[in-house]
Amino acid sequence: MVCNKWKSRVVGKGADPFGLGQWTYIALRGKGNKRLLIVSAYRVCQQTLSTIGPTTATMQQLGSLSRKFREADITSDPKTRLQFIIDLQAWLEQKGTKAMA
Repeated sequence: MVCNKWKSRVVGKGADPFGLGQWTYIALRGKGNKRLLIVSAYRVCQQTLSTIGPTTATMQQLGSLSRKFREADITSDPKTRLQFIIDLQAWLEQKGTKAMA
């Protein structure tokens, strides 16, 4: 995504730390030490359990979230679309806290 003179301005890059394939990001440093965070995110479609195909992103995320919920002794069923918002918001807040430090 970043090439030519912008390549030297990359200060960070990666993907969602939860391993769900929800987003990727790249952090750039500009003039005056200004920082820019570019996030490319994907939120799965709204589907019911009966309409989710076995190889869809929704099913992959549901499987991962179900395991994480069981490991954390959470008894409610994971809601992939809601969890996306929760995860992204928490991650952005953490990124903002680090940037201000």
